[in-house]
Amino acid sequence: MKLERTSIYLSLLANFGVVVGIIFLVIEVNQNTNAIHASTIQALEQGVSEVMAPWTASVENAALLYRGRKAFDELTEEERIFVGLLIRRLYLHMDSYYWANKNGALSTELWDREKSVLRSWVNSPGGRIIWERGRFSQSFEEFVEAELIEH
Repeated sequence: MKLERTSIYLSLLANFGVVVGIIFLVIEVNQNTNAIHASTIQALEQGVSEVMAPWTASVENAALLYRGRKAFDELTEEERIFVGLLIRRLYLHMDSYYWANKNGALSTELWDREKSVLRSWVNSPGGRIIWERGRFSQSFEEFVEAELIEH
C-alpha cells in the first residue's frame, strides 16, 4: 500500500514536471519569436537608412532623383544610371520587406506602410521604367504586378 502510494506521488510529480517543462518551452519559443521579429525590423530599418543615404546626401541627389522619377528619359545617360541604381536598390529592399512579411517576421501594418511607398514608385514614370527591367524574386514581381501596378 505504501509502495503503491509512493508510486502514485512520483507519477504525479513527474507529470507536474512535464507540464512545467512544456510551459517553460512555450515561454522560451515566444521570447525567441519576439526577438527574431525585433531583429528583422531592426535589419530592415537599417536597410531603409542605407537606401536613403545617397538620396539625402545632397540636395542635388534629391533633386536628380525627383526629376528621374517624373521624367527618366529626360536625364543624361550618367544621370539615368545613377537614378536607376537608386530606384533598383529601393525595389530590392522592398523585395526583402515583402519576404519578411510573407514569412511572418514583419507585421501587416509595417508592410502596408511600405506597400504604399512601393505603389507610388512603381506607378511613377521613372519608377516604372526601372521596374520593367525586373530581376527581382518571382513571387515579389507577381505580387507587385497583380496588386500594386495601375494598368
